[in-house]
Amino acid sequence: MVAVRPEAASARPAAVRRRRRPGPLVAGGLGSVLITLGSAATGSPFTEHRPGSWFFQLGPAGANGRFLGVVAVYAGLVALLGAWLGLLGEHPAPGPRRLWAALAAFGGPLVFAGPLFSQDAYSYLAQGQMLSRGLDPYRTGAAALGPGGYLAHVAPIWRHAIAPYGPGFERLVEGLVLAAGHRLLGALALWRLVSLVSVAVLAWAVPELARATGHDPSRAVLWGVLNPLVLLTLLGGMHNDAEMIALVAAGLVVAVRGRPYLGTVLCALGAEVKAPALLAVVFLAWWAGRRGGHATGWRRVGDVAAHLALAGAVLAAVGAASGLGWGFLRAAVTPGKVVSWLDPVTALGLALSHLAAAAGLGAHQSAFVAAGRAAGLVAAGVLSLGLLLRSSTRSWPVHLGGAFLALALLGPVVWPWYETWGIVLLGVGTGALKGRGPVVLAALSALGCIADFPSARVLASGSPWLVAAGWTAVALVLAAAAYLNVPRPSRSSLEP
Repeated sequence: MVAVRPEAASARPAAVRRRRRPGPLVAGGLGSVLITLGSAATGSPFTEHRPGSWFFQLGPAGANGRFLGVVAVYAGLVALLGAWLGLLGEHPAPGPRRLWAALAAFGGPLVFAGPLFSQDAYSYLAQGQMLSRGLDPYRTGAAALGPGGYLAHVAPIWRHAIAPYGPGFERLVEGLVLAAGHRLLGALALWRLVSLVSVAVLAWAVPELARATGHDPSRAVLWGVLNPLVLLTLLGGMHNDAEMIALVAAGLVVAVRGRPYLGTVLCALGAEVKAPALLAVVFLAWWAGRRGGHATGWRRVGDVAAHLALAGAVLAAVGAASGLGWGFLRAAVTPGKVVSWLDPVTALGLALSHLAAAAGLGAHQSAFVAAGRAAGLVAAGVLSLGLLLRSSTRSWPVHLGGAFLALALLGPVVWPWYETWGIVLLGVGTGALKGRGPVVLAALSALGCIADFPSARVLASGSPWLVAAGWTAVALVLAAAAYLNVPRPSRSSLEP
C-alpha cells in the first residue's frame, strides 16, 4: 500500500518506534465490531432488517433489543472516529505495516455487516435482476419486478425511479445476479466483494498518487482510505461510489506515470458508474496531458477537448456493447427527487419559497428549489474552474478533490457517501490545504458518519433505566476517545 525503503524505516529512532501503541488499532477494531453487531440487531434503523435481507440478525425482538443495537452502533462510531484521530496524531506518520494492520482492524469487521445506513445496494441489484428478466431499468423502476423478492428490500422512494447509472455498471450488477443464481444474499455477497476490491484499489492508488505528486503517502492513506466515512459508506454501505472513485484514482495514477490517455479511459469507465467522474478527465488533461503543464492556455484547452472526446467515445462504445445505449441520461436527475432541508442549495430554495409565501407572493416551492439547485450547480462549476486554474503539478489531484467536494455539497442532493469523492483525493495532500482546511475535512468526515440519525422515538425506545445506562455508556466512550486520541493543540497533526 505504501512503499517505504527498509533503510528509511529502520532509521527511525528506537524511542519513536516504541511509542507506537496498539490502542488506536484495538479501539478502531472494537468500534467496527460494535457497529457490525449493533446494526445486526433485530429492527435496527441502520440496516434493512426484513427477513432475507442479510445472512444473520442478532438480539431479541422488541424495543429493548433495538435500543441496545442503536447504543452499540453509536459507541462503535465514537470509538472508530477516536481511533482514527489517534492515528492522525502519531508522529512520525505510521509505516506500511501499521497502516495495513489499521485497515484490517477498521475495515475487516465491516465486511460482515449488512449494507449500512442505506438500502442502495438492494436498488443496484434489483436493477440487475430487472435486466436479467429483460426489463429496461432506464424506462421503468424496480416496481416492475412485482412484490416480494428483490423489490421488498428497495427503499420505497426509489421503487419507481429509473436507473441513473451507466450501462457498464448495469451489466455488471446483472452479471452478479446471474452468478448468484438470482439469489439476493448471494448477489449481496458478490457485491460486497466488489466493494472490497474497490477499497483495495484505493489503498494502492492513493499513496501512489501522493508519492508521485510530492506528498506523504502515509498521511494520504490515513486521510483518504482509513477515514471512517470512506470505510463505513464505501465498504460497509456498499455504495457504488467506491467503484467510481477507485477507477478515477487508478486513472490519475496511470496518468501521472506518463499514460494520460489510458488514465482518461479509466476515468471514463468511472463515469460509467457515476457521471461526475468526467470532472477528473478535465483536470487530468489540463495537467498530466502535458507532462508538467508548460503548454499555453489554448494548447491546454485542446488537450481537454481531446480527452473529453476520448471519454465520450469510451462511453459510446460501452453503451453500444451493452445494448443499453444512452438511456441513463434520462435518469440524470433521479437523485434530485429527495427534497430536504439538509441539502444546502435545496434548503435555500425552501427558505425562499417560505419567504415568498409569507410575503403573499405564493409558495412556488418547486420553482424555488429548482432555481436554488441550478444556482448551486453554477457555483460548483465556478469553484471547480477556479481550482483548476489555481492548481499546480503538485496540487492538481488535491484541487480535483476540492472540485468533487464542491459538486457533492452544492449538488441537488447531499448524501454522506458523495463526500467521499472529494475526501479520497483531498487526502492525497492535506498539506496543500490552507488554514483550517484539514480541520474542516476532519469535521465533515465525522459529521458524515453520524448523518443517518434515527428518530427521537428510536433513540429512547428502551425501558427508562436501559436508556439512561446506554447513553451514559456512549458518553463515557466519547470522553475516553477525546482524552486518549484527540491530538493536543500544540502537537496537532491535522496540519502536517
